[in-house]
Amino acid sequence: MARKKIYCAQGFWARSGRLEAGEVHQFLNAERALEGADIIARSADGAAAFSLTGEPDVDFWDEPVILASFGTCPRVTEQTQPEAA
Repeated sequence: MARKKIYCAQGFWARSGRLEAGEVHQFLNAERALEGADIIARSADGAAAFSLTGEPDVDFWDEPVILASFGTCPRVTEQTQPEAA
């Protein structure tokens, strides 16, 4: 099965002491996902741009790689950070 990389942005809102995730928006490339997260962050408490690599035919995806985060977002673990070159 073919592996595919997708780029996404998602907003987050602080509600009653909890962080609620918004809809995931998919983009054509990393640059657009970063722009999307920046726009989302203007009306949310936070936003993140990330990529996912996986096999869409069977809905199997690797851990997300965070491209950038703005404002208040869930804690990022080392697993989701881009590898250093």
